Amino acid sequence: MDAQQKIERKFDHELRDGKSVDASIGLQHEFEKDPREALAIIQREQKKESDPNNKDKSTISVAKNGDVFVYGSDHAGYYAGSIPKEFLAKQGPATQVAEQPTPLAPPPGSPGDSAAAGQAPAPGQGDSGFHIPSPIQIGVHDGSLQLGVNLFGLIKGGITLGEQNRGYVGSDVLKSEVSAGVDLSGRHIGPAVDANLLNGDLLDGHGRVGIDPMRHGAIIGARGDANALGGIIQAGGHAGAEVGPQFGPDAGGYGYLGAAGAEANGQAKLSSKGIRAGVTGQVGAEPYAGVATGAKVAIGTRNEAHVDARTHVGSEGINGGIGLYKQLRPGAYLTGYSAADYLDD
Repeated sequence: MDAQQKIERKFDHELRDGKSVDASIGLQHEFEKDPREALAIIQREQKKESDPNNKDKSTISVAKNGDVFVYGSDHAGYYAGSIPKEFLAKQGPATQVAEQPTPLAPPPGSPGDSAAAGQAPAPGQGDSGFHIPSPIQIGVHDGSLQLGVNLFGLIKGGITLGEQNRGYVGSDVLKSEVSAGVDLSGRHIGPAVDANLLNGDLLDGHGRVGIDPMRHGAIIGARGDANALGGIIQAGGHAGAEVGPQFGPDAGGYGYLGAAGAEANGQAKLSSKGIRAGVTGQVGAEPYAGVATGAKVAIGTRNEAHVDARTHVGSEGINGGIGLYKQLRPGAYLTGYSAADYLDD
């Protein structure tokens, strides 16, 4: 299973389990890393939503201006990134994205721009004769003014000013870049750092501290994640609080080495619908074996307090639970199931 498949699988689990905040943060990272991969995930999930057997508790919605939101069962929308304007101009509405979208044209000064990478024009293009590219990089990229130097693509460095106020160093030849500074954008306000080494095959990491605006309210805290060695090693975590129509803390973390790994999340929310709190955790080596547990408490429009768990070895497993379910109905269950119901939906 490659790194992208692991990301898609994790995203599937977050939508199915109603982890709207985690899903929105993960999708923002995908937009920052590669908008085409993010669009592929959106299209895949929207196709799933049209399936009457779909079990996802959270859904994806795309606004006309390209803003993407993840909606939970509480109907709260969490900002998950924006589809690039140049892609919208080429492809039309986001919900009509082709199965394999046309690659985005590289913005001026990006690694994909031949002049910025220190490469001469292709044969038959431009002026003939010996060409020495200018080492100076000046342009606008992702809403920020870029001022830097690029020496024949071997090494580059500079600053960006605007939505991203950062210093950066890297190499187009090695397909690597590290940047750090302060973001002032609709996605994040506060310190931020990104590292992409060898096109992400060695390391792809992100860190954020501060405020993540949402459609209604904001998340204040810190988050970070990293994929190393082509996705063989994955780890990340977040801790903070949601402020707005819903208020309360949210924290979690995950770590994977190959197929084996574990993750845990916990949150508590106070809203007009009452108080809701819960914790979830899972450990295993999918799809070979795994255990997942969760506990939930709610007081208000929905009243419940119960613990549930499921475990499987191979293709068969058992799930069970006990407690007070919706509207304080006492209950307990223990049933068998096919792991495919959980791993392949």
